[in-house]
Amino acid sequence: MPIEQTEKNSFWETFFLGERLFDRYLFLFLIGIELLMSFSFLGFIHIPPISVTFAYFPIIVSGLLLKMPQTLIISLFFGFASLFKATPYYVMFADAVFSPFSSNAPVNSIFLSLGTRLLFGALVSYFFSCAIHKKFEYLWIGLVACLSPKLHSIIVLTALGMLFPEFDLNITNTLNWDFNDTLTALGCIFLCIGLWYAINTEKFQFLKHAINHASQNPYKSKFFFFALTIFIFLLIALAISAALYFIDREAYMLKQYQILITPVIAKDLFYLQCQFVFAMVGIMLLSTTVLFSYHQYMSYKEYQDGIDTLTNVMGRKMFFFCCHKLEKKSKTAPNTASNWFLFVDIDYFKVINDTFGHAAGDKVLHEIAQNLSAAFKETGYIGRIGGDEFAVIIYKPMSEEELGYHLSKFLENISSLLPQAKVSCSIGGYEFLFPQKLSHILSKADNMLYKAKENGRACYRLQPIHSGSSSEE
Repeated sequence: MPIEQTEKNSFWETFFLGERLFDRYLFLFLIGIELLMSFSFLGFIHIPPISVTFAYFPIIVSGLLLKMPQTLIISLFFGFASLFKATPYYVMFADAVFSPFSSNAPVNSIFLSLGTRLLFGALVSYFFSCAIHKKFEYLWIGLVACLSPKLHSIIVLTALGMLFPEFDLNITNTLNWDFNDTLTALGCIFLCIGLWYAINTEKFQFLKHAINHASQNPYKSKFFFFALTIFIFLLIALAISAALYFIDREAYMLKQYQILITPVIAKDLFYLQCQFVFAMVGIMLLSTTVLFSYHQYMSYKEYQDGIDTLTNVMGRKMFFFCCHKLEKKSKTAPNTASNWFLFVDIDYFKVINDTFGHAAGDKVLHEIAQNLSAAFKETGYIGRIGGDEFAVIIYKPMSEEELGYHLSKFLENISSLLPQAKVSCSIGGYEFLFPQKLSHILSKADNMLYKAKENGRACYRLQPIHSGSSSEE
């Protein structure tokens, strides 16, 4: 790759959010799903005599596709949602024990709401890590998926029986298997196996690669992310405003019907509207991650269009765009360190094509590009700007001696690319300081290239800043 822009993330950022960008988007997407399921009917379907819970499915999916820290965070979201929904006065006693504000044992309620979900997330993540990339992995993934819903029931009901003995629950209450368990297990199996198959397809792997490497696109603008972030905060503010408005309107409507709004009722109405806001935040997270992912994907496609397919380095348009970008950057952030611009021209390339065929010529082009990348990808940009001509702009400090070493090694490495003939390049280099017009830099480097060809080719000529003369090999 011609541009290596690896983001430096802190240990904690990587630990909690994930190492790659795709994993972070998936993590946020699953949090959005969890919020939406926990605070809407989508997570709890009750059609008598069937009652099925799906709200913990994002935890299971995270255990399969993400690391344990992300799974534990999603488990906490589920636990806090259970705690919050158990706090209003209208909930039944069996649900109220999940809230430390409604039960007579707050510590026990916190463990019941949060501790059990953390334990569930940790176990699911561990079991999936043991199942994937093993022999018969689809069988093992299906087995873990099948047992995960029952595992959740066992953990929660066992903790409920131990922490609140008044419910008179024991181990036998957790081990029974009914029709609802079968439906939940089947849904979980199809979801996990389907996702695992989809995420390992070639198209999905390319999508992951595109999202993770979209930062390589030099055309990419930060304005889109800034504008979208502002838009998200605006939507959240509007959702909160709408919730507060409906609380006020509900109270007014009930008052008009001469229904007394006690502080308890007002508080419960507030809790209901907060649940609406949380569901809206979940929807916004879903839509935002999809938009960001699509933008990253299209950004990578734009980057691919600017890459020369034969040599896998920048094409002419992208290379000079990066050069102009460095020129503009120097005007706002002056740099006293010098830079180098190189023209690299393959000697007698037409003879290679005519004598050994275009396949040999293509091989020479590709290998020369790769050797240039190996020498300068950490310090500059490499581009193919013509049929047999390459250019390099080195934007990190490099002495004339160090550059000469790299160029000598480059010329030595490419000399044996073809067994039938020696391959060589003529190289012209110009050292410069920004700000300086790019056209002037190109002219100076081209002049050095011409002198290298006059000198018999298969050599480099450099013009350093400290001298009007040139050095050569």
